[in-house]
Amino acid sequence: MARGAAVAATLATARGPLPARGVAATATVISPGGIAWDDDGTIVFVGPADDLPWEPVSFGRIDEGTILPGFVDCHVHLPFVGWRADEFEARLAGVSYRDIHGNEGGIFRSARMFAEADDEAVLSFSKALAAEMAAHGTTAMELKSGYGLSVEGEVRQLRLARRLAEAVPQTCAVTLLACHAIPDGWAREDWVTTACEELIPASAKEGLADAVDIYVEDIAFSLTDLERVAAAASAAGLPLRVHADQLGPSGAAEAAAALGARSADHLNHVSDAGVAALGEGRTAAVLLP
Repeated sequence: MARGAAVAATLATARGPLPARGVAATATVISPGGIAWDDDGTIVFVGPADDLPWEPVSFGRIDEGTILPGFVDCHVHLPFVGWRADEFEARLAGVSYRDIHGNEGGIFRSARMFAEADDEAVLSFSKALAAEMAAHGTTAMELKSGYGLSVEGEVRQLRLARRLAEAVPQTCAVTLLACHAIPDGWAREDWVTTACEELIPASAKEGLADAVDIYVEDIAFSLTDLERVAAAASAAGLPLRVHADQLGPSGAAEAAAALGARSADHLNHVSDAGVAALGEGRTAAVLLP
């Protein structure tokens, strides 16, 4: 027997059991309805309230509310530690992200805070944010590395991501953002080689990552680098994700689609050709994460 059920004035959810694309993604169910769950909390029924298949042990009614699916945040840079809110204020005042990045802020600042904090401080900070996200309805999220900026640092962040995933209520996936920024003292090509030959294989061997990501931008990595990272990810049996066209049109969206990437993220300046490529392929567009 199911452990419980809840009925609301309105149930709003997607139609069908699987992720949808195009016009199919607009198919919804909006009706008076409810949900029921079994002893381990798994939802086993979603539909009109009159069709509940059993008398629940516990029952709740939300007379003026709506039952929605949980939110999925598919681009989260947890685990990290420390705030950069002042940089956001600077951007609102007209300072470009390129200037912030060039002055060792942005990614580099988060990397310094991450390196200076111990593991428990990072986890404590990140757990609090995950709890706030859960309170606002986020039930699944993708965690990323990218603030380690060394093989050891990235592996450390991935391990912390796995620990965080075990400690929070959300369903989590972990992505190795192998090429986020060019580490101090490295040539871009040398870091890409190290990421492809050492970091990606090591992360896959230890089971730390569910996907591999790269930031393609004129301040970061190139389309050629993307092809190398894609090949290394494929060899390791990991799907590809791409930070694409955030600061300007680079062709990254088109390349992501051609490479069969799981997603192309940001897309602030995606070209018409990029939109067409994403529409024709199966790469998901993650807009303005």
